[in-house]
Amino acid sequence: MTTGTMVGTPYALSRSEGAAPTDWIGVGLVTAKRTAFRPEPGPAPARAPYLIQFDHVAVLERRDAWVRVRYRGEKAPVIGWLPAADLAVVTP
Repeated sequence: MTTGTMVGTPYALSRSEGAAPTDWIGVGLVTAKRTAFRPEPGPAPARAPYLIQFDHVAVLERRDAWVRVRYRGEKAPVIGWLPAADLAVVTP
């Protein structure tokens, strides 16, 4: 549905404001109950941002059993490493 504020706004312009980043190589869905971000592949720090089951992420990079992801947080994106086993990943 189009509201009055959208009348006369070109589709490409309104769509580009929230355009998806182009640096991702796939998308992932968290399958673990909880998984913590790491600054590098390896053990999770004692206090770290985390995701819960069914959160979705953009996959930026793969390294062995690890994936570097971006999560669209409420205030700012969160980027870090997660175990690949904690995600279901789909690549284009």
